[in-house]
Amino acid sequence: MPKGMDEIEMDAAAEPVQRIYRDVQYTLRFGDVPWLFRVLGAHESFLDAAWKAIKPIVTEAFEHSADQIRAQAVALISESLGGADLSAKLQGESLNSEALDLFTETALAYHFVTTKLTLISHALSDALADRPASVKSIVVMPTGRGVPHGMPAIERVAVNSDSSVLSEIKKARSLDFVPDYARALVQWPDGLSALWDELGSASDDAKYSKIMEGLSELTDDAVAQLRRRMDLNKAELEALGI
Repeated sequence: MPKGMDEIEMDAAAEPVQRIYRDVQYTLRFGDVPWLFRVLGAHESFLDAAWKAIKPIVTEAFEHSADQIRAQAVALISESLGGADLSAKLQGESLNSEALDLFTETALAYHFVTTKLTLISHALSDALADRPASVKSIVVMPTGRGVPHGMPAIERVAVNSDSSVLSEIKKARSLDFVPDYARALVQWPDGLSALWDELGSASDDAKYSKIMEGLSELTDDAVAQLRRRMDLNKAELEALGI
């Protein structure tokens, strides 16, 4: 993880932090506590203030924006994959049908939550820079809450896992931490290796950086159109000693 950034897992967190973690799962409809919030969990006062600002923006409009970003990302990366049949490739690995189903469902869970986290992180960054999203409508419909029935329980390997594919992903992405999706999917090492063989080469393509730039711009536009303002007043944060 980035230097100086600790993360607090659910079972190591104080009860007030655990309550927020559970609410994050309930609101984002995800069976784990995402890395962003585990890092914020190391700073309880800020986590509390940030979540109070984040939760109200998770509306139907928020979900619609996440859907649009997700669809655009899939369309763009599919071009780089050149029509590769990832499902067929995974079926050729040492995964029985039950393992393949769990692998696929876990990958889909991250597929859906990642764009939500991207929107949140951009909105949070804007709020901290005093650029909160403008309010476009006073009519705000809350989105569904609760982890959907049938979503697999998300489990991740330890941070210090010696998996070679995790080290490769970390190095390729120039990260100081291993992404959560990789720590979850490596429970099926052959499946993750097969997936990374395709996705890793696609991300090395010169078009990848342009894809990411385009998605970042799309996310910024989506944040600007959110129908709730993310209020994170700096004076209040300072009063909390943040």
